Amino acid sequence: MKTTPLPYRRQSRHTGWIAASLMTLMMTSMWGGIWPGMTTAALAQTGAQTGAQTLRVEADQQLEWRRDDQQYIARGNAVLTTPEMTLKADTITADYTNSPESTNSDAQNSKNRITSIIATGEADITYLDAQGLETHGQAKTIHYDRQADILTLSGLPAAGVIRVTREGNITEARDSITYHRATGIITNIGNTATKFTDGRQIFGDKAVTTTNPDDGKIVQITITGNARILHPDANGNIQEATGDHAVYDAASDTVTVTGHVILTEAENILKGSKAVMKIGEGTSVLSSDGDNNRVSGQFVLE
Repeated sequence: MKTTPLPYRRQSRHTGWIAASLMTLMMTSMWGGIWPGMTTAALAQTGAQTGAQTLRVEADQQLEWRRDDQQYIARGNAVLTTPEMTLKADTITADYTNSPESTNSDAQNSKNRITSIIATGEADITYLDAQGLETHGQAKTIHYDRQADILTLSGLPAAGVIRVTREGNITEARDSITYHRATGIITNIGNTATKFTDGRQIFGDKAVTTTNPDDGKIVQITITGNARILHPDANGNIQEATGDHAVYDAASDTVTVTGHVILTEAENILKGSKAVMKIGEGTSVLSSDGDNNRVSGQFVLE
């Protein structure tokens, strides 16, 4: 990081308030589609209906503009807001670069482009997508890499778990949650949990969720390592399946569990190499792997 004489730093912090206004213009297009369901086109349409999009930055302590480092920093209960999004953290840092067509060295007059935003210290993001659905995320750090169009939540906040909530459905992880907007893929690492409003829960070491980029709806969830699925039936009984891997297919509402599968409900226990749980039909089928590993079951009769 380059150092500058103290008088210049004082001036740069003062002009940071001007920089905050410039951020309003430079960052307008950045937030389109950060969460599932919000597309750039939808954001542009909103702008056409309500006027120019604006971004506001506030902080208790300081707004600093580091021209040589091409960086803006807001410190102390920093809050960054747009009509669709609110991002909060102890510190919010935005990196920018001069656009290729810009030759003016004055950052106030150049056409700058935000490349990255990092919110650190009890970071919290709330986003309203094009369908009017709210997504809420919590982590120690939230990083948006605009170049790659990837949002990453990492580090345990005070709540003790990284969490994203949408329509009452919850996804959690210990290490990180990463969302790649272009592919619609969400990757959870470390003690992952996906909890649905109907009571279903899916756990594992790693969860890769494929969503439809247009509406954010889940297409598939793939669990790797220590897969565990809990499913309540119509009578309130909980059916549990464990295995090495699991795949949930939303279209067929089916969970396929493989590798050392154990299926339990109350005192009934079934074991096999593969289980296909047809959630909508309320049926489960266990099978062997064909290598002399037989399917077995233990049932308790009244």
